[in-house]
Amino acid sequence: MPRCGNDHRADGVNLNLAEAVPYTVHKYFVAEERPVVLEVDPQDFAEHIEWRAPLPDEPWERPLARIPGLPVEAVISVRPASAAELAGRR
Repeated sequence: MPRCGNDHRADGVNLNLAEAVPYTVHKYFVAEERPVVLEVDPQDFAEHIEWRAPLPDEPWERPLARIPGLPVEAVISVRPASAAELAGRR
């Protein structure tokens, strides 16, 4: 799967921990875009993940995979982002 604009700026694939999903969905998407949440297995690229420190408005680790794109075979599941996530809630 190709990188998005933020991935190109970061020079890697931005991943999210589960607790970061509502924040990310709310910050970057609107319901009309019909965003989805991917659950991935990073086993095949784990050694390329950089664990960035939390930020004041993002109080969780921020994994960045230094890979060209997300391998489709790493996707375990796909689901629509929930209304709560779109509102920034879990």
